[in-house]
Amino acid sequence: MHEAHARKGGLLYTLRSLADGHWVLAFQNAERCREAHRKVQQHAQQLRGLYKQLAHVFVAPLLEPLQQS
Repeated sequence: MHEAHARKGGLLYTLRSLADGHWVLAFQNAERCREAHRKVQQHAQQLRGLYKQLAHVFVAPLLEPLQQS
């Protein structure tokens, strides 16, 4: 455990600081950073596609009466 965490409250403080949503990432070099960024973007695109498909299942029946008018 890092000394600052030990002084500020130990494990509980550490868990709170990890749960606050702020993350700092470090990479060995710029190429690894770019690769990580690419993977995050790729995963985000996949999630958007899945959410779009899921939303369509629920929204399409609501739009049918509007399209028939």
